[in-house]
Amino acid sequence: FGLTLTAQEQSGKQEKWYVSRIPGVLEEVMLSVKAKQPVFLIGAFGGVAGLVIDILEGKDRPEMSWDYQQHA
Repeated sequence: FGLTLTAQEQSGKQEKWYVSRIPGVLEEVMLSVKAKQPVFLIGAFGGVAGLVIDILEGKDRPEMSWDYQQHA
């Protein structure tokens, strides 16, 4: 498991939404980039992978703002 899933399993806490302020997939991408690990994204169905791909291509996505994420 990735760091986020491992933390979720160890916490034993049930959440109604995602555990942190950002979706787990986005958190995994951020942790992987920070650790200089490769990230493989398939954005065929949109979602967070599609969002990250758009950002890497220089497209503006309001979902990537802290204001948006803190109200998710």
